[in-house]
Amino acid sequence: MEDVMCRQRIRIHIRGLQDEKTRRLLESLFQMIEGVIAVRANPLSERLAIDYDNRKIHAWQLTALAGRLQTDSFSFIPSEVYALRRHQMYLATPVALFAALLVRRLMRGQTPFANNIIIYELATAVAVFSGYPLLRKYVDALARRLGVSDDLILGSASLFVAVLRESFLVLAALFLLSYNSYRKRNSTISAAAKAGDAIADIDSENREPRSVSLYAEKSSRIGLIGAVLTGVMTKSPVAASSVLVAANPRSAVIGARYSLNHAEILTHEDCRYIPMHTGMDLYELPEAREIVVLHALASSAEPASDPALLAYAAKRNIVLRTPMHIETFPGTAPTSRQRLTRERLRRIILLGDEVHYPAIHQRQDHSIYLRGSQSALLHTLQLSESLHQSIAVSKRCNMIFVSFLSGLAAFGLNANTVNLLADGFTIVTLALAEQLTPPAGART
Repeated sequence: MEDVMCRQRIRIHIRGLQDEKTRRLLESLFQMIEGVIAVRANPLSERLAIDYDNRKIHAWQLTALAGRLQTDSFSFIPSEVYALRRHQMYLATPVALFAALLVRRLMRGQTPFANNIIIYELATAVAVFSGYPLLRKYVDALARRLGVSDDLILGSASLFVAVLRESFLVLAALFLLSYNSYRKRNSTISAAAKAGDAIADIDSENREPRSVSLYAEKSSRIGLIGAVLTGVMTKSPVAASSVLVAANPRSAVIGARYSLNHAEILTHEDCRYIPMHTGMDLYELPEAREIVVLHALASSAEPASDPALLAYAAKRNIVLRTPMHIETFPGTAPTSRQRLTRERLRRIILLGDEVHYPAIHQRQDHSIYLRGSQSALLHTLQLSESLHQSIAVSKRCNMIFVSFLSGLAAFGLNANTVNLLADGFTIVTLALAEQLTPPAGART
């Protein structure tokens, strides 16, 4: 039951509410924010009436966001393209199908059609196109031509095949991936609201790090060669497809993306960390060779260096410039959101609360501009190191598992058993990614 004592209302004046498209866009945007209960726009008075839960968000945070949106050129993506409700549907669909299949299985048992060889080969094709970079590029090209994401195409195909095969493990994995993606979007929007920051590129997807991509490409080549050799030696298409499934690096790729999403969620939900625009920004922080702490205070009040951050930087051969007054900083203030993924990160610029730059928590060429305390930066760097370790362990485990399962498949292990083990390992990989936390007691 809702706690009425925590329900508050605020009315915010915003110009442009006479325009229906703007009105619907703003209503949709504020309704996405965690803690907002209801939003009503009055085009006559040009005011938004917002009911909210003050345990989750405060009036000044909503006012700050409204102020940024008032001066912004509405460059953020429109609600027709990005709608959290659409991702709620993606989240609910696997659950509903899981429940329906479970009831049907209990009442009537498994249908013979579920183990049909044609359905099995169809499932193999979907899995191979999902995990093999050499083949996934064709799905990417199709997705760009249709104007949708490759994840939507492959996710829909996986859902369809999972229902035909009555695969509860695949449905469970799809639910975990949808839930992870939903939490990422919801927490990113809430964090933007709480920072009083305008929203741009909120729907950006985390891609796997380069090391995982290289591993996936190498593994997929080996898998394709192994499948061809198995097919030639055994004269069995089923045996060849079993090797393809066994050698599939999909769990490593999915696990890496899942870990990046989860780490990004942590930076938004836990106040110890500095919120990150993407999980990849967080992942790349240890690459920086210089940290600059900027302030705009008088010399008598300039901040002191954090001893723990100093020790961390010294241990990892990072140049720490602190404190540095904004007037002596040689770099230029970021004026727009920009992230050049081909550029390696070289410098972290930590802004004090009194430093007002127009764009923060964003990559600008070789630098990333963040706002927070030195202690929060230290915790964020420790989380990043933990993220590196988690993805590296996941990749090593995948290499061992894929090698073991491929050997079993080549020597005639039942195809359905191979598929079941591969799906089960994917679930384990996603579950392990949820355990991501900084090392206990990490300080330096």
